[in-house]
Amino acid sequence: MKVGMIGLGDIARKAYLPVVGCRPDIDLSICTRNPARLEEIGNAFRIPPEQRFRTVQDMAEAGVEAVFVHTATEAHVEMVTYLLERGIHVYVDKPIDSTFARSEQIVQLANRQGLVLMVGFNRRFAPPLSGHPRPRETRLGHPAKESGEPSGLGQKRHL
Repeated sequence: MKVGMIGLGDIARKAYLPVVGCRPDIDLSICTRNPARLEEIGNAFRIPPEQRFRTVQDMAEAGVEAVFVHTATEAHVEMVTYLLERGIHVYVDKPIDSTFARSEQIVQLANRQGLVLMVGFNRRFAPPLSGHPRPRETRLGHPAKESGEPSGLGQKRHL
């Protein structure tokens, strides 16, 4: 599958590229306005130069089927609309927009187009931590201190 990633900041580099970039079933393209970052990330993840783009339009024209959008929230509506109107499935970081009305318009567009629009919380599908005890709770619902006393309670205060 031909997948694009727009915006190559920390979340893309730490959470997404290490996973998506090593999957043999994904033909990954990347996009950022920053030429130095484009080269750095492209080289680090062995993405061929012909799959590195400086504009969303160029990436869309290259035939990506789905795109991860990791840009500033203010850019989401315009960018996601552009992609959906071209028949491209989208995963966009939360929130879609700062307003409910514009967010709802994007969801409706995806539905009309019959496309997947997924709003990301990058830990949504992470396996739960196992083998780690949950914090012990007191009868007041506060985490207990090592002594067994609830946090901040039962301590003498001097005036």
